[in-house]
Amino acid sequence: MHALIFLGFYYTVLVVLRPYGTAWRLALSLGALWIFADVGTLAYFNSFYTDAAAILGALAASMLAVRLIGNGEVQPAALGLFGAAALLYVTSKGQHGVLVFVPALGALAFAVAARRAKTLFLGCAVAAVVTAGSVWTLESMPDWYRGQSRFDLIFFYITRNSPTPAQDLRELGLGASELRYVGTHAFMAGSPMAQRDFVTSFCERSTYARVLAFYWRHPGVAARKLWSDLRDLAPQRRPVNLSNFQRAQGMPAGARTERLGSWSRLRSALFRWWPAHMLVWYGIALAGFPLLGRRSGPGFRRSLAWVICAIALAGATEFGVASLADAVDTDRHLLLFHLLTDVTMFLALVWAAPRKRGVCG
Repeated sequence: MHALIFLGFYYTVLVVLRPYGTAWRLALSLGALWIFADVGTLAYFNSFYTDAAAILGALAASMLAVRLIGNGEVQPAALGLFGAAALLYVTSKGQHGVLVFVPALGALAFAVAARRAKTLFLGCAVAAVVTAGSVWTLESMPDWYRGQSRFDLIFFYITRNSPTPAQDLRELGLGASELRYVGTHAFMAGSPMAQRDFVTSFCERSTYARVLAFYWRHPGVAARKLWSDLRDLAPQRRPVNLSNFQRAQGMPAGARTERLGSWSRLRSALFRWWPAHMLVWYGIALAGFPLLGRRSGPGFRRSLAWVICAIALAGATEFGVASLADAVDTDRHLLLFHLLTDVTMFLALVWAAPRKRGVCG
């Protein structure tokens, strides 16, 4: 199933590239394979991680958005598929559900651009269904699941690196009796997160609203967390717990193939060499492309510039949520940040490539 959805995504890539010349079409289609068929991404398709659904939903929704702006008119079938892909993305995990505003606003924008009553109704319906799916996903998350990440964040990062852990615990809704947990995380042997009574009490007293308020009062803590994760954890792009080999092949535990992994190796090397390059790229994607789009005049290139900006906004939010809401599995939770960044880079190449003469935009 994962392979079929991925092939559907790649078919949409080929359709989007039809208005380009043969050389550009060949180069961009191979570039898409190089970027998106990297083993660092495909390895998840052989797992039961909900990240696989998030990957496929994000890829499909992104490329269907480009398809919608490239047609010259909004086709209801493509808009419906966009909604299905977005729903797959936002319902895959609570981390991605908080990004519902991006596809929901996108569906409304496509509907308004169509200027047809039926398409407008469909776009509103898509936005409503995607939003409802996100709300359902967030509300159905059990307290103990959300509490684990919050416990890790508070005790394994905030108070562990604080000169005043007792004061921080008070601000976060906890007390001095929890000081003994500083430096521990929820997955350690003997963790109190295995005790139902503690979990109930902890989740009632310390919420993500308190965490956000703490970050608001201590912006330096949030800034240091974001930078340290960008510098230290973002380079760890390849999952270490997904095997690339069968046991019969005799490879040691944790061995990872180097085949079809050149893109993820390149991206990891760039993070190790200069992690701040992400700040530069996201500045270009969030501010530069809208400005370039305005100068391009009405048409495909202007619309694509705004799609790139929207996807970059989703990628930046993914990074913020993964970094500021957890402290143990952050490297794995940065997966969608990496993927959406890759999408913006690929679409930047599509934006820069010349289309055939006579094609609008």
